[in-house]
Amino acid sequence: MKQRTAFTVLSACLLILSAIPLLQAQLDASSPWPMFQAGVRHTAQSSHIGSVTGRLHWSYAFEGDYLESQPSIGSDGRVYIGTYDENITALSPEGALLWSYKTGSNLDSVPAINSDGMLYVGSQDRHLYAFTSAGVLSWSYTTGLSVRSSPAIGADGRVYFTSTEGNLYRITPQGVLLWSYDILNTGLGVFSSPALGVNEMVYAGSDDNALYAVNSNGVFAWSYVTAHWIRSSPAVGSAGQVYVGSYDGMLYELTSSGALSWSYHASPRWYSPAVGSDGRLYVNSALNLLYAFSPNRTLLWSYEVSNDVTGTAIDAEGRVYFSSYDNTLRTLLSDSSSLWSYTMGNYNYVGPVIAHDGTVYQASADNVLYCFRDPTPTPTATPTPPIDLTADKAEYGQADRISVTADVWPILTPCHPFVRIIMADGRTLYYERGRGFVISPTPYLGFKGGPITVLQPILGYPVLEAGFSGITPGPYFLEGGAVDMTRTTSASNLVYYGTVDREELTVQQ
Repeated sequence: MKQRTAFTVLSACLLILSAIPLLQAQLDASSPWPMFQAGVRHTAQSSHIGSVTGRLHWSYAFEGDYLESQPSIGSDGRVYIGTYDENITALSPEGALLWSYKTGSNLDSVPAINSDGMLYVGSQDRHLYAFTSAGVLSWSYTTGLSVRSSPAIGADGRVYFTSTEGNLYRITPQGVLLWSYDILNTGLGVFSSPALGVNEMVYAGSDDNALYAVNSNGVFAWSYVTAHWIRSSPAVGSAGQVYVGSYDGMLYELTSSGALSWSYHASPRWYSPAVGSDGRLYVNSALNLLYAFSPNRTLLWSYEVSNDVTGTAIDAEGRVYFSSYDNTLRTLLSDSSSLWSYTMGNYNYVGPVIAHDGTVYQASADNVLYCFRDPTPTPTATPTPPIDLTADKAEYGQADRISVTADVWPILTPCHPFVRIIMADGRTLYYERGRGFVISPTPYLGFKGGPITVLQPILGYPVLEAGFSGITPGPYFLEGGAVDMTRTTSASNLVYYGTVDREELTVQQ
């Protein structure tokens, strides 16, 4: 059995570390897609709503052979991508070239962005590079072989990555080695991008057929052996469970302690799974299928295309954006019904990404980055407010029920929608679906729970149904609207977007 050891830095490096103030820049939380698969857990889960029309806004053609890297998006909307013409390139949100930097070989590593705007990206020239957001090289770190994985940034700003000589690395934001862990010494490779779980447990797959868990100090925790390579990058669920695919044809779910809890023959190859905010699991398959599993891992549906399904992104409304080797980017609703699709000039090796404003980016092997953005809707003069409530009647008996729908008009800024009622005794209560009227809303009151951006009208959305049994007769005022999610900090600090719609209700004896 091979001896697994963690190598710390030499004493000289420790002296250097003590003399250098450590930067504490973390992963850029304000970025909509700051690294591979959207974050350190690699769930491919976006907190933003993606394009609903699939309108091509622009495309950018690169030099070289083809694109194998997913882009990352900065908090300012800039797009960063590595290419097979050996460059790391920055584009504006409108597709204009901002800068590029030529490394010594091709790049299929996805850049990771920290809160200071620093980019970390690997190259097949045996280096991990660090660039400022302006494209100035800050430092590079030399490894034994090519860096084809995508780095992850921990909570303290340290950077984790693997290299094909078999090592997992943890370095400081200044590029100083903290430790490296020899995952394998068989002459095989490590292509899997490390994901971080609870307490920054690091997970990475290997060509010696195993998934490894190493703690943040570089100490081996456990490994799980499969029947073939693991080049899939793992995803970590909200409860700490780890999902990873193997070339043996199986998708595995492991507990945070490394025990097998579920598996499915889906032929995921090197493709990485995605995990929705509702616990759904999406598996990209070389069987030409996208699988969707419920939180208890029953198969909900599968969607068939004509070639491998390679990558998936999930938006805030549960829409599923996925790419495939049949050259096509597709969008499905959560029930697998089709919303839109677009066919590129070659296969799609990586999955799409989603920006703040719903823009969807897809890199294709035709060496083009495609940008899909919905047209800005023409503002309507009426109606105002953006949420127009309609109660089924204006007067109620004490034993009646109130039923209210809302017409939600275009809201171009992410907002929290709410419904509240001013009671006959002057109290203000908020209505939450599944809980009824409450004093303190959590967060405020979302029709669907959380922020929304509405680009097209939603008419007749059922927002409230509650009994009036036993409450005091008198006038009640039902109110609905949207609050600015960036400036509203509590229910006592509501900053309105547009105006508030108000309906008077009367409860009789």
